Amino acid sequence: FHEGIEGVPDHDLRERLGRVAALFALHALDEDRGWFLEAGYLERAKARGVRALVNELCGEVREDAVALVDAFGIPAELLGEIAGTAGRGVALAPEPSGPMREREPV
Repeated sequence: FHEGIEGVPDHDLRERLGRVAALFALHALDEDRGWFLEAGYLERAKARGVRALVNELCGEVREDAVALVDAFGIPAELLGEIAGTAGRGVALAPEPSGPMREREPV
């Protein structure tokens, strides 16, 4: 993924994709922080810093959410309301009904 990002000629797009890559890596680190703390690879203060960075990057990537979902080709019927827009009428797709509504999340 990083090699692909480096080959993107558009500077703005390259930066946006870099934020997505950083978010992915930091989220993975945050999810397994217990192991990293126990093994001594991460200090407690730095673990809190990782969580803060994940939250910061989520805010930065948020403006690109619809474009990212479109780029991954996720079918609209699998998507609900965009997170953080409840009650504002912003939705990627209508709520599923019938068999889709009864399906367990993937």
